[in-house]
Amino acid sequence: MRQLHEAAPASFDARLAIEMFCYSVRKQIAAMIAALDGIDLLVFTGGIGEHDVDARAAICGGLSWLGISLDEARNRSAENPISIPASRCSVQVLPTEEDVQIARHAWELVTSTS
Repeated sequence: MRQLHEAAPASFDARLAIEMFCYSVRKQIAAMIAALDGIDLLVFTGGIGEHDVDARAAICGGLSWLGISLDEARNRSAENPISIPASRCSVQVLPTEEDVQIARHAWELVTSTS
């Protein structure tokens, strides 16, 4: 994604790839919201979710029909919640702590085989 953002100013293909990624994420979020009959909280996490301000803005911008709306300054700083108070659900950015989870799984494997 970083490479796409770097190439985007001069590359139609890079811009299209970013746009299609955000479209795909919006589509999946909307499907999950429908399956869950609504949501109270939308969480962005992982590499793109935690660090790509523009992707979060594009994804949530396409969900405005659901009442989801971001506060631009809070989105840029990732200060939770990144949604405006009037947003239908809270939107937050949460770190994944993948290294901690990997360590837990590794510890379980090491200690269970003894």
